[in-house]
Amino acid sequence: MSTPRAGTVDISLLLLIFLLPSSFQLTPPAIPIGNFYITLVEICLFILLGHWLLDLLVSGTGYVSPLDKVFSLFLAYLCLSLIFGSQHFGVNKALGDFRQYLPLFLYFWVMRFFGFAKDLSRVRQGILNVTIVVAIYVVFIFLFFRGAIATRESLAERVFFDNTMLPLMIYGGYVLGIALMKNEKSHKGFASILLASNFIMLIVMQVRTYWIAFAIVIAMATFNQRRAFFKTAIMVKNAYWVSLILAVTFLFLTFVPAETIGLQEAMTSVKERIESLISFEQTFLGQENTWVTETETVGTRLATAKVVWNEYVMNSPLFGTGLGGEIPIMSRLGGVVLMKYSIDNGYLTILAKFGVIGFALYGLIIWRLCQMLYRIIVSPFSHDDEKLLAYSFLAGVAAMLVASFFSSNFIRQQPALVAFLFMLAETSVLQRTVETRRRESQIQGVPLPRITIGRM
Repeated sequence: MSTPRAGTVDISLLLLIFLLPSSFQLTPPAIPIGNFYITLVEICLFILLGHWLLDLLVSGTGYVSPLDKVFSLFLAYLCLSLIFGSQHFGVNKALGDFRQYLPLFLYFWVMRFFGFAKDLSRVRQGILNVTIVVAIYVVFIFLFFRGAIATRESLAERVFFDNTMLPLMIYGGYVLGIALMKNEKSHKGFASILLASNFIMLIVMQVRTYWIAFAIVIAMATFNQRRAFFKTAIMVKNAYWVSLILAVTFLFLTFVPAETIGLQEAMTSVKERIESLISFEQTFLGQENTWVTETETVGTRLATAKVVWNEYVMNSPLFGTGLGGEIPIMSRLGGVVLMKYSIDNGYLTILAKFGVIGFALYGLIIWRLCQMLYRIIVSPFSHDDEKLLAYSFLAGVAAMLVASFFSSNFIRQQPALVAFLFMLAETSVLQRTVETRRRESQIQGVPLPRITIGRM
C-alpha cells in the first residue's frame, strides 16, 4: 500500500495559511458572497479538504493513526453542537461560530499526507521560514503603518497578528536547541535570526499573554539544554550580544529621543505592560486595584469570567450553549460591553460553548498527545534531534495551556488550529520512527535497554 504524499500545492497552501492576514487589525482578504464572505484562509482550507476527499475516493484506502478515535469523537460532537446551535440561535450564527473551528476537520488531511511521511523536515523548515517573514513584516507595519490600521485609539501603538504564535511556541524550544547544539554556523545563524526577529515582534505586539507563553518555552528549553547553555563560551557570547543590544538601544534613544521618531507612546505602553507583569501580586491578586488604564485589563477579565461561569457554564454544564451562542464581555463595573463567540479565557469558552463533554474531549486529545511526546523523549531508540523536537512540542503545549487562561486564540483561531494539527502529524511521524527502530531491534535479537528518564 503506497502512502500518499503532500505535493507542492498542499505545502504552499499550508504555508499560505500562516502568511495571510488574519486579525481584526490586518483585515483578512475575503471574497463576498451576498451578505456572507469567505476569507482566503478558508478557501485554502476548503481546497485541502477537497484534496483529502478526492484522494480517499480514488484510492479507497484509509490510514489509521493513534489519535483517530478520540479526534473523530470530538469532530462528531462538534457537528452535534452545530446542529444544536442552529436550532437555538439560527443557522447564520451557528455557522459564523463554526467557521472558526473548521480547520479541525483538516485532521484527516494532515494525517494522510503528512502523518505517514518518513520525514517532515522540509515542511518544518518552510514553517520556520514563514515565522521570520511574518515577524519582519509585522515589525515593518508597526514602524510605518500602525496608526493607519488602528481600529481604535488605544491600538494606535501596537500591532496584533496571531498567525504564527503557536508555531513559534511549539518550535521555539527546538530552534533554541539548534542554536546551542548544532556545530554548523549557518544553523546557528538561522536560529538566532528567528528567535531575535520574533522576540522583537512579540515586543511590538504588546500581548502579555504571549510574553508569558514564550518565556515558558524558553525557560523549559533552557532547562532541557542546561549543560550546553551554561558552558562558559556560550554564556559569555550570549551575555556579550545582550549587553551590546541593550547598549546600542540606550545610546540610540539617548541621542535620538523616542518622541522624534514617533515611538514615545509605544514605548510608554510597553513599559506599563512590563511593570504590570513585574507587579504580579498587585496586578493579578490586588483587591483594591481600580485598573483605570488601557494596560490593566485584568479587572475586566475577572468580571467576565465570573459572569460566564455563573450564568452560562453553571446553567448548561453538560452540553454548553452550542455553536452560535454568544457570551458577554464585561466591564469592571459589571456592565456588558459586547457579546462575542469567545472571551479571553480558552477554558471558560470551551465550557460555555461545549460543556463538560466538549471540555473532556479537548483534554483527552491534549493528554494523549502529551503521552506520545513523553514516550518519545524517554525512549532509548529516539535520536537526540527527535527528543529535542518532542520536548519542544511538550514545552509549546505547556505554554499553550497557561496562555489559554488569558486567551482563546489557541483553541479557535484558524492558523493556530492548523499549526496544532501539523504538530500532531509531526508527533505521529516521530512515534512511528521510534517504534520501527524498537521492532527492528527485537527482530535482530538485540536486548532492549530499560527506559529511563535521562538528559539529552
